[in-house]
Amino acid sequence: MSTTRLRLNRLYPFGLLIMSVMLLALGLPGATPTLAAGNGEDYATNELGNPWDMDGPGDIAFEQTRDGDHMTNIAFTNGIFSATATGGDPRLFLRWPVDSHVNPVPQDGNYHPIDANKYKFFTVKVNVPSTQFAQVLWVPAMGVAPGSTGFKQLQAGWNIVTFDLTSGTSGTPWSGSIQGLMFDPMNANGVFQIDYVRLSTVDPSSPDNIPPQLAITSPSFISGPDYATTVVGNPWDMNDSADLKGSNVTGESFGSSIYNATNTSGDPALTLHVTTLIDTSRFKYVTYRMQVDGQKDTTLGSVARFFWWTTIPEQASVTNDNVVYEGFQTVSFDLTKIKVEGVSPTWAASNPKVFRLDPHEFPTPRAFHVDYVMLTGDTTAGNSFNIRYLSSDGDGPAPEPQFFFDNNASGFDGTAITCTTNTASVAAGVAFKVFLPPIRHDGETPPVSPAGATCTWNTSNVPNGTYYIYGVVDDGTDTAKTYSQTPVVVSH
Repeated sequence: MSTTRLRLNRLYPFGLLIMSVMLLALGLPGATPTLAAGNGEDYATNELGNPWDMDGPGDIAFEQTRDGDHMTNIAFTNGIFSATATGGDPRLFLRWPVDSHVNPVPQDGNYHPIDANKYKFFTVKVNVPSTQFAQVLWVPAMGVAPGSTGFKQLQAGWNIVTFDLTSGTSGTPWSGSIQGLMFDPMNANGVFQIDYVRLSTVDPSSPDNIPPQLAITSPSFISGPDYATTVVGNPWDMNDSADLKGSNVTGESFGSSIYNATNTSGDPALTLHVTTLIDTSRFKYVTYRMQVDGQKDTTLGSVARFFWWTTIPEQASVTNDNVVYEGFQTVSFDLTKIKVEGVSPTWAASNPKVFRLDPHEFPTPRAFHVDYVMLTGDTTAGNSFNIRYLSSDGDGPAPEPQFFFDNNASGFDGTAITCTTNTASVAAGVAFKVFLPPIRHDGETPPVSPAGATCTWNTSNVPNGTYYIYGVVDDGTDTAKTYSQTPVVVSH
């Protein structure tokens, strides 16, 4: 960590000791993290916690790419995306927007849209069967005209090519907020491969370097007190039938801590076990892990939503829908910020006695499976707090993070934190995916808990208040930095 050197003149030993203690407790205000040169910062690593290294479908807008009718035989093998181009116009969708009324989840382009004023360089390592011409395209939002770069020629075999998205473009310019990002690798039929894609703040000097990754797992959506665990005394972990009551469903079972059912109409509903009016000032973050079988189809019913009410169902608050993607997905929302239909009372203005999850809206039978639901509050600290985190680097030692705190989760301009203790991080060469906090199933309550290494922060001299943590890691070539999803509330 590089910090400003303090010049201390004629201090008595006791005064020096006191100042040292205060600096350890409070951190160094305005301290600047060490930042790597060369590759700058990568959008997918920083904003999504998931670099586009092509080690699985989560690296792209998979369903949009698969259903685009211009490629077949899509596969991810040893960190390489491959497909067969058909129709002479294959298109890889990296981000794709949803309607603005939707509550976005990490796969949606509306979730952490691209800041085009920050991320300006698109670099791809692509293998094509013959001389081809490639192009990058984008859309600011659904229904807005696209923009595109000019074409760049590729030679047969592997190519590393960088597009400056601010120069020589046509259509909608690369500026402001971008929700959709696509890459056309070739203009012919045949098999092509992609090793990685970067969207960088600078033209990367060493694009083959694997960026380090950092996830802060506490504070997070799952680190605070859980309503079902602390108030009901029975977490919504799907261990028994007391956890929820299903409506318009059949074939219910609670096997291996998974709730399984199939809808009998287009309105399956899961009413969670609530024993008291929910204190919405305390419990405000919802997280669920769920799978709906079959292919995603938002037109027919691949959407979920929440309901809550205090008196009668006819006076329920109803959230706008969120897209349900394929496979088991972990989804979290801050209920104080979630979009609701019409003039529904907001979460903060409610004291619900009923809390319900509608898992999908398919009118025809679809099996679905719920692993757990959590309704949590802010993480709190007294004289110390254990920051939990995961740090890794796919091609080198796991870098040691630098941590900071501020009160607005913006700008990366906070006060440095000195870890009084620090446990080991992830081993070298081990990577992880971070759409939401990495979790562990360990048989404890609540259903899941934060994983990773620990940095113990001495908060004894930190003023009472609400603070966000952010961390920075770099490997000498790439820098990654991220804010905690939720704050920690310091109260002495």
